[in-house]
Amino acid sequence: MHFAYTARDVAGKPRAGTVAAATVSEAATQLRQDGLFVVSLAEEKAQAATAAMKSAWRKRVSRSEIIAITAQLAVMVDAGVPVAQAVRGAGTQSVNPAMRELLDRIAGHIEAGDSVSAALARFPRSFDKTYINLMKAGEASGTLGAMLDRLAVQMRAEQETRQKVFGALIYPAAMLLMCISTSTFLLTYVFPKLTPMFSARKIDLPLPTKVLMFASGALTNYWYAFIAAAVVLVAFFCYSRTQSWGRRALDWFWIRIPILGPMLRKVALSRSVRTLATTVNAGVPMLESLKLAGNVANNVWFEEAWADAADQVTGGRQ
Repeated sequence: MHFAYTARDVAGKPRAGTVAAATVSEAATQLRQDGLFVVSLAEEKAQAATAAMKSAWRKRVSRSEIIAITAQLAVMVDAGVPVAQAVRGAGTQSVNPAMRELLDRIAGHIEAGDSVSAALARFPRSFDKTYINLMKAGEASGTLGAMLDRLAVQMRAEQETRQKVFGALIYPAAMLLMCISTSTFLLTYVFPKLTPMFSARKIDLPLPTKVLMFASGALTNYWYAFIAAAVVLVAFFCYSRTQSWGRRALDWFWIRIPILGPMLRKVALSRSVRTLATTVNAGVPMLESLKLAGNVANNVWFEEAWADAADQVTGGRQ
């Protein structure tokens, strides 16, 4: 690989160029051996694009792996191991190539002069804003090990809550799928066989039976229209999630749907309050903590409620 760098020599003069190395950390080490102080170091754009295409086929880093690595780093940092060395050591023990590459790149950025929070902020798909801000607070207070441990505990609690919610939804989802499958089978296979018998006898059928026979005929003769409508609905749902009006409507629906709505509200509220407690205890300013608490709710209505609370605190209310 080739890495583009900007650096300064012993006399303080700026230098720029490229260096060949296997990883970012090796490139940084090579430049330091040449007597240069690295200012910035990044993989060249052409090779970075190729690497990005290759990495798209690799296994992604899961949330559970991030939690495990965070807990592992907390132990090593508390034991006095330098952060870059701890990150690289955790990467060598990972069985996921994507995780090894991620941690190796983070360690390289730290060795090149980035702070831990700045190095992590380069990978927003793996480390969210809450994670980054807690790392900043840990660096500022000198309690990085304790902060990593607190983060691991919080993320593990959120993971358990998410698994409980998912487990609670499995049975209703399975029942709904079974009902849809059974209804489709009856309407497309059973009722078409009964319709000629009813028509031959010319008897006055009850209204529910007429409705079912009409639905059976429509589904049997115009199945392609139903498939097209389903595709359009899915596309509209995906598009609406990218629009502010669509997100507001869907978030309003999810928190007010019977049975599931109260549970989803409690989950969003518990996630926000847990994040607020962690960030405030870590020394993050209250306004920033309120904004982070709203961001992790994953619901626009809760985000607006937390933003309104932040505005009131800014206005002087306690």
